[in-house]
Amino acid sequence: MFRFSFHISLSLRRLHFSLSGGSRHNSKVSFLLSAEQQAKHCEEANRFSTAKNYRTAIRSLSRFLQGQQLTVKDISPELMADYA
Repeated sequence: MFRFSFHISLSLRRLHFSLSGGSRHNSKVSFLLSAEQQAKHCEEANRFSTAKNYRTAIRSLSRFLQGQQLTVKDISPELMADYA
């Protein structure tokens, strides 16, 4: 279980970095919607395994958040520690 959670956390951090454009980001961007868009882009680029991994992480994080909205700015080490 720890390996799976750790892998998802790392994937989410990479995805967060990608979606936020590095260190600058829009605080109103929905992380989960943006992550789904990124998964769609992966599929369009025939990166099906990556898209599947992103969607697995999205579903897992959505269950953890229990319906709460999450912006790109909300991603923090504390949130990842609680999630892991």
